[in-house]
Amino acid sequence: MTLRRLFPKTLPLAPLLLATSAYAHPGHPHPFEEVDEFESPAADFAQAVLHPFSGLDHLLAAVMVGCLAYMMGRKLGAVAAAMFMGSLALGWGIAKLGMALPMMEQGLALSVVAAGLMLVMYVKASNTVGFGVIAALGFWHGSAHGVEMASVAPAAGLVAGTGLAVMLGSMAAMLATKLSPSAIKYAGAAAAVAGVVMVVQRVA
Repeated sequence: MTLRRLFPKTLPLAPLLLATSAYAHPGHPHPFEEVDEFESPAADFAQAVLHPFSGLDHLLAAVMVGCLAYMMGRKLGAVAAAMFMGSLALGWGIAKLGMALPMMEQGLALSVVAAGLMLVMYVKASNTVGFGVIAALGFWHGSAHGVEMASVAPAAGLVAGTGLAVMLGSMAAMLATKLSPSAIKYAGAAAAVAGVVMVVQRVA
């Protein structure tokens, strides 16, 4: 098999290369209290834009949502992306009211598994289920960040950074499907495996 024919099949498996790093850094910890991670409004926003990229769980979830949005088509995909961002903001706000979700770290790891499996099993008829999963993912990740971020400035940066990750996911999906029709399913399977690794690490 030539490299040109092998590459489209192996590229979507890239998340598996990150699975071993999940043991050492499965994401960033989400304490059940606010932390003084940000220093000023400007720094708050700038650092929070990069915040979703500092944890494998957040990054994979957002990228998988971007892939799902691409699979849904332009109109439904735009709705799905907006729903994810809106749910993220809602989860953040509810967490600020003191209603944080239980089993936060395990839930974040499971969200990666769910997003990956959605890609593996995706069919057009599953759009309704897809919207529900996407909303749940956004809410859970927003809640995790709402616990640790003390002001609105980092929340705005978080939404912007997560939106960037979603866009990157959609672009990756567009490229991957051109390389191989099955690329999205391979990528979803790889992300799900990485999520399982994170679940095991956090339960152990």
